[in-house]
Amino acid sequence: MISQIQPHFIYNTLGTIEQLCPEHPETASKLVHDFSLYLCGNFSQLDNAAPIGLSKELEHVRHYVEVPKLQDESKHIGIRNIRGRLEAMCNGTLTIDSVPGKGTTAFIKILKEEQE
Repeated sequence: MISQIQPHFIYNTLGTIEQLCPEHPETASKLVHDFSLYLCGNFSQLDNAAPIGLSKELEHVRHYVEVPKLQDESKHIGIRNIRGRLEAMCNGTLTIDSVPGKGTTAFIKILKEEQE
């Protein structure tokens, strides 16, 4: 998974942080924090063969959607990876609604299993 983090994603995120620093230092600081947690979440799972727990997956998604370049989500391997894991592990889905200047909403749907 870590090898799929595109260099342009890292470059664009760092560029966004740089642009925010002069006029919006608090926003830049929060972005650095969320981006570092996102990367840490990826790095910490490299040696873990067990599936990621739901709470960790939700935390990872939250940090990811806080990072900008989500207007064209089809180009983001990270989102495809999250969607794939949700579908494979619990038949879940991820829907993202992003409006520039207003914010991003991520909706995760996990169907309850029917008991026989």
